[in-house]
Amino acid sequence: MKKRTLSFILVSMLVIVAGGFISCGSVGQLVEEPRVSLNSVNVSSVTLSGVDLIANVGIENPNGYPIPMPKIDWELFVNKTRFSDGVLDDKTTIKSHDSITVNIPINVSLENLVKTLPSLLTSSEAAYNINMALTFPIIKVPYKLEYSGLLPLPRLF
Repeated sequence: MKKRTLSFILVSMLVIVAGGFISCGSVGQLVEEPRVSLNSVNVSSVTLSGVDLIANVGIENPNGYPIPMPKIDWELFVNKTRFSDGVLDDKTTIKSHDSITVNIPINVSLENLVKTLPSLLTSSEAAYNINMALTFPIIKVPYKLEYSGLLPLPRLF
């Protein structure tokens, strides 16, 4: 019984001493937030059923330990019309101090293209917006990423 009490006291003292060396401020430095960027969006194919795009998202793990890949929710808007949305939930791991590129396939259906055709025919460019929310299992608050720009449109008439 005395050995257990002595062990408990020693462990408690070690926890208190270790707590003195690790302040609340330094705990935040133990987990660095991953760095995320939308590198590019490219057209991969155009078919009679629609357009396939690939969004290249860069994710950098600045930590000294591997982290799980985030769940990525995304939406694509063209001229303020929702074209497509989806979720990528890959179960891979990002190694410590490593960067990866994630290719997110985006399909724009012919139906959605037809919905915005009137606004596209009368314009020389189309405004697009890609919204992404990356949720890392370690950090439960989604990391928001937005990419927008203008696509030049050829004049048909």
